[in-house]
Amino acid sequence: MTDVSTIWNKRWAAFRGLGRLLANAAREIWPAAVTFALVVAVWQIAVVVLEVPQYILPAPSAIAEFFAERGATYVKDTWVTIGETLAVFGLSVVIGVPLGALAYRSRLFRRAVYPLLVASQTFPKLAIAPLFIIWFGFGQGPIVLVGVLLTFFAITSTTLVGMQEVRAETIDLSRSIGLSTWQRFRRVELPQALPSIFGGLRLGTTLALIGVVVGEFLGTNAGLGYRIVNSTANANTLSLFVCLILLVIIGMAFYGAVALVEWFVMPWRRRESIPIAGRSALTGV
Repeated sequence: MTDVSTIWNKRWAAFRGLGRLLANAAREIWPAAVTFALVVAVWQIAVVVLEVPQYILPAPSAIAEFFAERGATYVKDTWVTIGETLAVFGLSVVIGVPLGALAYRSRLFRRAVYPLLVASQTFPKLAIAPLFIIWFGFGQGPIVLVGVLLTFFAITSTTLVGMQEVRAETIDLSRSIGLSTWQRFRRVELPQALPSIFGGLRLGTTLALIGVVVGEFLGTNAGLGYRIVNSTANANTLSLFVCLILLVIIGMAFYGAVALVEWFVMPWRRRESIPIAGRSALTGV
């Protein structure tokens, strides 16, 4: 009975902690929510009073009405873009974190390969996207490749920076107590580098979405990027605004999900808030 009671007490404490977390997050978000509501209200009033043509700037009410009528198509495209963004982000994490760790551990890799990774980021990704289409054809493959090329280096560089910032005295202490290279990496270097790594992951969510949309501009028949191209060709401003709003929602959802994972993974840095705004959004604290 005591064991069961202890388990339930721990679960209740975790539930209360999550409740406090969400409450504090709501307190951080509400000023932005109020500002957003004011902007929408001013937008609506200005468009009506000034009689702005709909093809130049539609009113928020017109955008909402348009989405209510044709939302099914845009929801389908949204799921396509979400799936591609998840693929890009997942591959970028799988590639970026090990490359950053390898650049930290291996001087040869850092001198021979890392400069080439830097060079891969110096040209516009839009320029290479048509080449991917020639090589791999139309479809999701080139889209994911463009997204990964745009995203992985941010994660690689922040992983490397985070591990380079591990304090030398901590490493010396771990060596003095007999930790192996792998144990030192797992117990000392990686945990201390996590704030920087998660900073790269939060940035990576935005870059992954940008890469996917750029890829969809060129070689697909589904997704919000494809819908934006069609809307532009038809001068459909209502459709453009619907796509932009959906992209903002997707980006915020991905960013918030990574911030929430960060809060759970690093309990020693918790401040009873999700790092979504202010100083925490930049430093992870």
